[in-house]
Amino acid sequence: AAPAMLNLLTEWYTHPSPRLDNLGAPAEIFFGRLAVEKRLAVLLVPGDWLPFFAVLHMRVHRHKLPVLCFRGGTVAHLLHPQGPCLSPEQYLKISSEEPDALQYVSGTKLIPFCEE
Repeated sequence: AAPAMLNLLTEWYTHPSPRLDNLGAPAEIFFGRLAVEKRLAVLLVPGDWLPFFAVLHMRVHRHKLPVLCFRGGTVAHLLHPQGPCLSPEQYLKISSEEPDALQYVSGTKLIPFCEE
């Protein structure tokens, strides 16, 4: 299935099916319709089957150096999870052990959330 789906940008512009035109957002709608057009089986899995957070170095502010941050979540997600997720205890432990965690709040070393 991967070779049939990984040329998404090309498919977006060149696939002849009118069923793929004017789908709007989100991109997942296009992915699903393209899979149907290509007769590929698609299975939607629960969100907790996949890791929720990615930790990466990202340029959060245009004129500053990249910082290590959690991508794909917020403090609200951490404090009020919707299903299995990173717990506040795990977050604090990971942050305290990470040399690149440079943000301090009340003396506690934290990895910030990219979206905040």
